[in-house]
Amino acid sequence: MLSIVIVVLPSVVFAQSSGYSGNRIAISADGNSEPDNGHKWPTGDPDDWGATPATLAILAKLQMQNKLVHYSYNNFIEAPAGPDEKNQMKIGADGAIRRWGFDGKLFFDVTRDPAAARNHLKAELAKSTTENRLYYIHMGPAEFFYQVVKEVVDEDHGAALAHVYIVSHSGYNDTHLRRNTHHTIPQAIEYSKNLLKYRKIKDQNGEWDPNVLWNSKADFSPWYWLRDHSDPNMKWLYERMRAHAYGKADISDAGMVFWLLLGDEDGSPSKFKKFIGNGIPTNTERLPRPPAGYRWQSIEILSDEFNGNALDKSKWIPRHPYWSGRNSRHEESNVSVADGKLRLKSTLREGAGEIKASTVTAACVTSKNRNCDAGYYEARIKASDLSMTTAFWFQGKYSEIDVIENIGRASLEESRWIDYTMMINTHFFRSGWKKDIATPRKWKMPTRARDRFHTYGVWWKDANTTWFYHDGVKVAEITHGGAFDEPQYMFFDTEVFTWHGWPTKESLLDPKRNTMLVDWVRAWKLEKLQQK
Repeated sequence: MLSIVIVVLPSVVFAQSSGYSGNRIAISADGNSEPDNGHKWPTGDPDDWGATPATLAILAKLQMQNKLVHYSYNNFIEAPAGPDEKNQMKIGADGAIRRWGFDGKLFFDVTRDPAAARNHLKAELAKSTTENRLYYIHMGPAEFFYQVVKEVVDEDHGAALAHVYIVSHSGYNDTHLRRNTHHTIPQAIEYSKNLLKYRKIKDQNGEWDPNVLWNSKADFSPWYWLRDHSDPNMKWLYERMRAHAYGKADISDAGMVFWLLLGDEDGSPSKFKKFIGNGIPTNTERLPRPPAGYRWQSIEILSDEFNGNALDKSKWIPRHPYWSGRNSRHEESNVSVADGKLRLKSTLREGAGEIKASTVTAACVTSKNRNCDAGYYEARIKASDLSMTTAFWFQGKYSEIDVIENIGRASLEESRWIDYTMMINTHFFRSGWKKDIATPRKWKMPTRARDRFHTYGVWWKDANTTWFYHDGVKVAEITHGGAFDEPQYMFFDTEVFTWHGWPTKESLLDPKRNTMLVDWVRAWKLEKLQQK
């Protein structure tokens, strides 16, 4: 049945210029790449696949990462979630998070956890005041936003909506219904008792001329400067644009943030080029200072924010490729991703009465390929709270780097010192393990590894030298026992070190104690600066 929706949007109620003055920014986009077969157009608008990285690039260029307080994507309500390796919005969001230092905990895949996304945006709307305004960038259908507005009003926080400013450029997004029961932006404004402010700038699709606005259709030539840029992050941005499902150079939604922050609703490829200039510094302030003439460049395939709900099989495997574990057995079912964390559980086989190697199950996650080489690697980890290891390490055919091995709560009283200890090591065993050359180090941490998250880092400098870091501070330097001149796998795993005591049955069966958590892992390589 054909339904006709006639809507009247309120007139502009904030300044002709954006009126923005360093306020909070929230963004919600569609971009669903998994087909939603409940609608005649199953997939989301793939302009968001490039527009999301471009939008985040604009914020990062202006060093305004801290102004972004919410970013939800794949916001088709009632649409299915897809696998992470094909989730184009997640790929773009996670790539920008790693490159430019956005807080990954502010990003939500609506298809994965709609309640968390709604609750987070609801809290941001509800805290809005005259002195703490919120600008909401509308990049998708309105149902998600309507649901959030309704909850704010129904929970008696509606007065805060007088300080929320909607920015749109698309009448289609404002009024399009993917289900007959869905709602529009005018209905959201009406439910707010017309307190929400609304501004619709000109449509940012300049399809009639490839050199104006933000959509040059199938003509990518106005954007070749991104492809040819000296900043690898701009090359990455170009690749995200090329991912468009229909081969369009369309990042039109990014025009809204360009207008909001620069006051220009007539952006263009050439204006964007001038704005980007020499590029955008990567999120490397906390990394070791690179040698003169070099900079750190993110290694995408070895980095993960773990913001999905399943392990990304394009990067990781939930087991060790050639080993089953120490005094325990790795089980793939003990590996999961949830609540923005990689989770490695250690537990007891069902029905087991005795604690021994055959009854204790552990977990291991390995990089899909043996492709780790000299570079800087760091992971934010919270140790499990039992007498098993929490470990972050690397290994090749004859070399190994142990960034941290820690026992969360050693069972043996005489081993309790290890609760506070970052156990560091390298091994060189080209002639076999019996002739292994080990270089162990111990560094006492200010808090136990189980008490909170810590960032553990390693700078594999060259074939001979490795430096180790705790929360950004260098704590050890090791000269290898031989040349580390081979690629290695990356590992996260749990094991039983019997010399520090077996875990108790109680701890193995307690989900609050038996899980090692990895918030994120990030990898960087040195790249030589191009000479001008």
